[in-house]
This record gives sequence, C-alpha cells and structure tokens, in this order.
Amino acid sequence: MSREIELVHALADGELTAAEEAEARKLISENAELSAEYEWAQSLKSALVTHCKPIANDEAWQRCVGRLNDLDKVSNTESFVGKWAWVFCGALLLMIFAGGIVSRTVGSRTVSNTQIAGLFDPISSGTAAKQVPQVQAAAYVDLSKFQRTSVVGGYLDGDRAFVKYGLRDQLGLPGLALAVIQGADRIEGLDEKTSNPAVKSGKLNGVNSVTWSVEGNTCVLFGERPMDELVSFAEEMMH
Repeated sequence: MSREIELVHALADGELTAAEEAEARKLISENAELSAEYEWAQSLKSALVTHCKPIANDEAWQRCVGRLNDLDKVSNTESFVGKWAWVFCGALLLMIFAGGIVSRTVGSRTVSNTQIAGLFDPISSGTAAKQVPQVQAAAYVDLSKFQRTSVVGGYLDGDRAFVKYGLRDQLGLPGLALAVIQGADRIEGLDEKTSNPAVKSGKLNGVNSVTWSVEGNTCVLFGERPMDELVSFAEEMMH
C-alpha cells in the first residue's frame, strides 16, 4: 500500500495530524482515484459502525487481555536475554576458564590417556628421566613372578612422578609394561569393568590395558595379551 492511500485511509479514520490531514485533502482534491478511495473508506467505516455491534463477553475479553500480557512478558524476556546474551556467554566462559585454572592448581587426579599412551610409546619413552624418581606406590606392587627387563621413570605435568617397568611373564614372554603413577586414581579411557571389580580395562595406542589403584596411586599394565590374561597378571601383582 502506497503512502498516499495510507494517508487517505487514515483521514477516513481520523488518525492524522493537522499537517497530514492537509496533505491528504490536497491529494484527494487533485487525484480522482484517491478521492474514490476516500469515499469507499468512509462508506466502509460507516457500515462497520452501523452493522457491527460490540459483543459483551467480559470473561473472553479478560482471557484475551491475559494472553496478550503473557506474550508481552515473553517478548520483554527475549529482548532482555538478547540484549545481555554476550554478558551471559562471557560469564560462562569465565567460569569455565576459572574452573580449569582451579583444577590445575588443586591438581586433578585423572591422567589423560594421551599422557599414558606416551609412556608406552617406544619413541617417546626415551624422554623419561634417567634417574628414576622415588614412587612410593611401587612398594605395593608384587613383581616377584615377573622378570624386569628395564626400568625408567620421570614426571607427568612436571610434578607427578612415575616409574615404568618392562616385564616378561612367567614363561619368559616379553611384551608387557607396567607403569606406577603417583598421585592419580583414574586413567582417562580405562573405565570398562572386568571380572575383578578393582580392575578397569581399555585400550592405549590400540593395545589392551588394565589399571587399578594402589594406596591412592595408579598402576597401568599394558601388553599384547588377551584382556582376561592382563587382569590375571594384575591380580598377581596385587598384595
């Protein structure tokens, strides 16, 4: 609808300012089509006033008013949320960031599977410290039935000591490795249940692995063996 027609209809409804009314009447006087539109609008308004009587229904009207108020509240809420969404998002990111700092400051007792997998990687294992740190948990692991072929140690995250043993089983077969990690009680990704409630299982570098806790520290046994055999080895290492 053009502005001229809108002015003509508004004139018929009596909704114009003095300046707009003068403009509308000038348009009507100069344009026969707009004059006819104005007469039609007046006739329509007169017919509505004559034939459309108001229906008194206070209950229905109150429901409509209540519904309109509800919609207005929703609109106000959406407007508020939209206006301050960046503040809420920023606060959420700040909380996440702060939580990460607190977690690192206090010290998480979960070790990522990436860190553990690196311990059993022949390439990265050479980065371990030459001097094996004193890991108290090693005293609680029984390796009397296994032959130690190597021992290296170092630190995860710079302050979590570990010691790793290369092992042969009772039959002299190689391919086993045991890591004892101080100050950890969970290995990410090694959470599957086994026949022993104290032993959890999973895969590291695609190889079967089992883990269990020792005096608040964690042991991880890794090797190309069936999972039930690794669980059996873990039970033999427990006192």
